[in-house]
Amino acid sequence: MIYLLFGAFCFIWQKGFFDITIFSFNKLNQHVQKRNKISSFEQDISIEDYIGEKENFFLTSSLLISGMLISLTSITLSFFIIL
Repeated sequence: MIYLLFGAFCFIWQKGFFDITIFSFNKLNQHVQKRNKISSFEQDISIEDYIGEKENFFLTSSLLISGMLISLTSITLSFFIIL
């Protein structure tokens, strides 16, 4: 199940589910730095920077496949042991 869990998390991350969350935290961080005058570097962050940037994990498909195979094998074996 751990392989399936990590594979599903990589798949969700790869499809861009967390893009808006990361964008919001970076925007908030930029606002706090401007307010406290910590950083003199002014960069306006746009949402296109985060949406256009895609992450590719090379282990996503192998984690999903092995997680599904191990899970199905475990469920099948436990079913036959009960009988």
